[in-house]
Amino acid sequence: MKVKFIATYNAPMKYVFDGEKIIVYYQEQIEIFDLSEIEFGDIFFVEKNDIFLHGCQPNILPIEGTFIIRNALRDASGELWVTLCQKASISYWNESDWMPASNYDENTKYIIELEIPPVLFELDIE
Repeated sequence: MKVKFIATYNAPMKYVFDGEKIIVYYQEQIEIFDLSEIEFGDIFFVEKNDIFLHGCQPNILPIEGTFIIRNALRDASGELWVTLCQKASISYWNESDWMPASNYDENTKYIIELEIPPVLFELDIE
């Protein structure tokens, strides 16, 4: 499994990866997401606060304003690619690079803090 992280205000304290299961620790709760049912061509994604996976809605932890798993898909070689949330302070952040889930360390900040805000658009003032 390959994972990357995006910056969110609320996020789990840590993840544990066990094969194709993601064990999520948030406050005093533990939730297990078994992604083994995702087959090649299946896509799990969050869109406008709706979650889609084979037309069903999985259990999610009560984290306001965010979801734990933002998307997941399996490529033609069978590899799972999963985007997860990582807690960020008020700042500007980029998502992390992809990495093997086995390299995850709960004490490492994978999201990348930017020194300057991203440029959203350019003004052409004459």
